[in-house]
Amino acid sequence: MFRIQIKSAIITILFLTWLIYISNDLAVIYADDQLKENSDTNEESYLAYLFGVFFLIWLAFFGYIFFLSKRIKEMKTEVEYLKKLIIEK
Repeated sequence: MFRIQIKSAIITILFLTWLIYISNDLAVIYADDQLKENSDTNEESYLAYLFGVFFLIWLAFFGYIFFLSKRIKEMKTEVEYLKKLIIEK
């Protein structure tokens, strides 16, 4: 069950990363090109990357919290089951 959730989370993250990648008109930049364009750098062009990373970090954080809450719920159920077994014996 958890493997399916983890796989779907990974697929979702990869899909969102791909969407962010194709949403920007990215071009290959080589070191020589960067030196030539150093005076014309546009700091706002990096905001999309910043937002993308920010979004992925929060997505991973909430995914991890969701995973932990599911695991804790399963452990509580197992503890209750073990308590019932002990009481019956």
